Amino acid sequence: MFGCTLQIQVDFNVKPENQFDQGGIIVYRDPDTWLKTGIEVVDGVPRLSCVVTRHGFSDWSTQSWPATSLTLRLSQTGNGSYVVEVCVCVFVGVMWQRCAHFRFPPSRLHSDRAHADRPHLWIGMAMVNHPAS
Repeated sequence: MFGCTLQIQVDFNVKPENQFDQGGIIVYRDPDTWLKTGIEVVDGVPRLSCVVTRHGFSDWSTQSWPATSLTLRLSQTGNGSYVVEVCVCVFVGVMWQRCAHFRFPPSRLHSDRAHADRPHLWIGMAMVNHPAS
């Protein structure tokens, strides 16, 4: 992606056992500001899932996904925007499809105004297995 200051690519495979087992990428700033995307198993079917939370309100979207494996790419641009893309294999090769886009608001955690546009973030992978009910 053009103009990136950070780019992470992960490949993973979820081995679901229970409803809502999931794995993917999370970008976390605080309980009211985060992004999570990956595979989530709903009613025994894998789904490409994305949750964007801002100001404590979440937007969750899903779409059918043919497998429990996935390749995701997270890119961050200089203005604090994050783009998550999923790798889709097509007849002519590999294509990246955007599944989430999010811009974190300027950080209020810094006392140094020179760095106020750089929020403290945690970026990582998460695998969650929910206990059977």
